[in-house]
Amino acid sequence: YQRTKGEKDDAVIIKLSPNLDRLIYGTFLGGNGNDAGRAGCVDGAGSLIVAGLSSGGWPLKNAFQTERQGRGDTIVARLGLVRAARRR
Repeated sequence: YQRTKGEKDDAVIIKLSPNLDRLIYGTFLGGNGNDAGRAGCVDGAGSLIVAGLSSGGWPLKNAFQTERQGRGDTIVARLGLVRAARRR
């Protein structure tokens, strides 16, 4: 997860408790360009799927398009929950 904001604009992803009084987690999401999250949903495994726009600098893994095409591109990212191991 991204602890600090990138060079320009980034999406901000947060999860709050059901009564909105506690931050469960939060992260920035983006590359070195202007990035924005536009929509999100949670899949059956509990991962967050985010769709948005980017002007560049995203790491590519299994990308349909391996190079940026034009001034901006659509991005889709899956963020899985990382659970800390319990101490004994």
